[in-house]
Amino acid sequence: MQLQPSKKPITTSGFSLVEVAVGLLIMSLSLAALSVAFSTYRSNSAAKRAAELFAQDLSVARGHSVRSREIVSVRFDEAERSYVLVTAGGDSIVRRSYADSADFQLDQIDLQVEGDSLTFDMRGRIDFGGVRSSLGRAVFVSGDNRYSVRFNTLGATRVAAQ
Repeated sequence: MQLQPSKKPITTSGFSLVEVAVGLLIMSLSLAALSVAFSTYRSNSAAKRAAELFAQDLSVARGHSVRSREIVSVRFDEAERSYVLVTAGGDSIVRRSYADSADFQLDQIDLQVEGDSLTFDMRGRIDFGGVRSSLGRAVFVSGDNRYSVRFNTLGATRVAAQ
């Protein structure tokens, strides 16, 4: 009796074309979903971060006015989406821009105070220009996200989503 040599089954390793296509489809759908989520997060964080920076800048302006015994103004330029903290002597302390060339962009900024500027006197108090209100507000908008900064005559702030 003669023995037949056993034939080993041929095995291949790797993925078939269908498996690769399905894998690529799943990855592309995941990336699309992540990009939508990331753009929403970035829009939300831009408005929030801008509002938080403005709150910090009010504190800087007040501190500078008290330490140097000098008037400090916060001047908004809503068309350019920027503001600057400037001393009575004309020195710029802080300059922020949220236009297209900025690190994070905003669609709108609005200082809801008459004249679009604030002035800290030498004692660190905001002069609201004869308005009877003792509160001011600034609004920062990016997409559908709106954050407001409410502040009082001493520059104390509260940041909140609208």
